[in-house]
Amino acid sequence: MQRGVEGAASGGAGERGNHNERRTRAYAPLSGADLTTDPRWPAYAPKAVAMGIKSQVGIVLYEEDDTIGGLNLYGQGANVLDDEALHTAELFATHAAAALGRALTYSQMTESMASRQLVGQATGIIMERYQIDKAHASRS
Repeated sequence: MQRGVEGAASGGAGERGNHNERRTRAYAPLSGADLTTDPRWPAYAPKAVAMGIKSQVGIVLYEEDDTIGGLNLYGQGANVLDDEALHTAELFATHAAAALGRALTYSQMTESMASRQLVGQATGIIMERYQIDKAHASRS
């Protein structure tokens, strides 16, 4: 069963329903309630149990259709991650996906601005060196 929580990350304070809104979601597709008996991970489970991990859940963080991270919860006892803990984790993961998505957007915008500034500087150098206008320098 794949449960999930969806949310929206807005492009700025007070903006609703505009083109800057990004859909974020978190799903908990993998859950190991009792790693001491779960047969799905024969190489991993015994090592995890030896380190004191007897239950875990992995929640994938998405923005639109892209995986942007994951949230992993580990329990020292079997079956300690109940439905309430999973629901709380999914809500937290949705907020984490929104924060990560916003940070990625900010980083991309910063890189774009730096690139644009570099192109502007190069255009200015070409204009000065060859005594041409901006339209001609941009084509060079």
